[in-house]
Amino acid sequence: MNADRVVPKIILAETTEFQQVPPLFERTVRAFAWRFISEWSRFGLQLAVMIVLARLLPVESFGLLTIAMIFINFALKAQLGVSSAIVQANEITRTYIRVAFSLSVLSGIILTVVIWFCAPVAAAIFGAGAIASVLRLMSISFLLTSFGAIAEALLERKLNYRRLLTVEIFSYGIGYCFIGIMLALMDYGVWALAWASVIYSFLKTCLLISVSPHAWWPSFARSERSKLLNFGTGTSLSRLANFAAANGDYFVVGRWLGATALGLYSRAFQLMSLPMYQFSSVISCVLFPAYAKIQNDTDRLKRAYLGAVCLSFLVILPALTTLAVAAPDLIAAGFGASWTGATLPLQILCIGGVFQCMYNLGDSLARAKGAVYWKLWCHTVYAVCVFVASLIGSRWGITGVATGVVIAMSIIYILMARLSLYLTHASWTEFFLAQLPGTIVAANVAAVATPTAMLLRSTRLPHLIILVIILVLSLTSAFTVGMLVPRVWLDRVSHGAVEKARRWSCHIPVSVRPITSLRNFLDQNKSPQGISFLHRYLSQKS
Repeated sequence: MNADRVVPKIILAETTEFQQVPPLFERTVRAFAWRFISEWSRFGLQLAVMIVLARLLPVESFGLLTIAMIFINFALKAQLGVSSAIVQANEITRTYIRVAFSLSVLSGIILTVVIWFCAPVAAAIFGAGAIASVLRLMSISFLLTSFGAIAEALLERKLNYRRLLTVEIFSYGIGYCFIGIMLALMDYGVWALAWASVIYSFLKTCLLISVSPHAWWPSFARSERSKLLNFGTGTSLSRLANFAAANGDYFVVGRWLGATALGLYSRAFQLMSLPMYQFSSVISCVLFPAYAKIQNDTDRLKRAYLGAVCLSFLVILPALTTLAVAAPDLIAAGFGASWTGATLPLQILCIGGVFQCMYNLGDSLARAKGAVYWKLWCHTVYAVCVFVASLIGSRWGITGVATGVVIAMSIIYILMARLSLYLTHASWTEFFLAQLPGTIVAANVAAVATPTAMLLRSTRLPHLIILVIILVLSLTSAFTVGMLVPRVWLDRVSHGAVEKARRWSCHIPVSVRPITSLRNFLDQNKSPQGISFLHRYLSQKS
């Protein structure tokens, strides 16, 4: 008799792990802290590795890798999203895990085979014969990651981003920092980057499986398969639509305005995305499993969503306002006079960044509620709007494209807001009130920083000095106004989220302190005599 039928609901180890745990808000903020540390740590490693590899490898190698990554990223979006279904489900059984793992591996095999046989077509399109071999090697990553996707989803479901940080940093450090640089020193060219990607995927999968084990025996049980395919297919189609929206403007600029214009526009868009990505995308990633845990408690879900909107606006809107004001000095000081053409598009795109932030929060909520096909419809409309608006705007250069993209972002902002309010039973009044504190702070930043920037530029001071002054002044202004906002009103419009975040930040758990965490790890694992000095040092520091 099938053991899964004898015990129909074998809930994973997370049940016992969470029997005596802090409240969900504290776990969510802790998860956000670890996710934030992970993103910045990986960003620092990637920047360091890219600088080193840029000095060791020819520009052609990075060009070939960029072409390969276009197809790899497209295939990643097409991969069946069963791992998201694991995070979203109310309860998961052993059979559910087995079916999800089987579908994940099957999806990885199919994508690997497709890329393997389509690699020559990609090489012919771009006229680069070496791309075929590189794509075939990198396609192995899909097969490798498909084995670890469910283990990673289980850690996300538990909000265990601390372990995910360890896995990510270790695998990236070995794959790229060691293997990639070593192969580059041995003159492997683009193959150094390709092999680094494969080794990174292999190590990450092995570590995920070791820290988050689960049932491996294949299963395609009809009931579980139907649920997983329904959610996974909707997620995959939605990701593809989002991929089209994210790259539609790049396609228009590259196709009709040329490579130089694309370089300027892409730099502007990447700079706009930096503050949004480092906060909004991180919090959206963490909120998905947190929302999923309370998806059937509508009142609690509404408070959580509106609180996230308020906190995001308080951080993102002042940051984007500062970026828009400081754009001329940032471009001139950081990139040089040849990049000044990106200044106005960057300032325009900062407006759209606000809409994009709310879009990300709504995306997490829709996935947590299982509304993947409604989300697909919103993403499809967004993709069409980005392409059409960019095409029309291209008549006025990259400034017109940036304006068109902002219009498209405003449309998806309204669509995702309407969907989010429907799912949480919140009102438009509550939604806009949650954004009001951030708007007040950002307006004050603009009122102080803008005339100061104009005055400083008239004095012909170096751009770097002006940039530093604007940043310090904006931060001081935002902090001052934030302290003057009535605490009672702020707590009411954020549904208690701001006050909870403030209280929690004053008592950061030791598990989020990296030095203390490493010391505790050494305490729990008998350390070799060779690192006893490190152990004593960490004990003194913490």
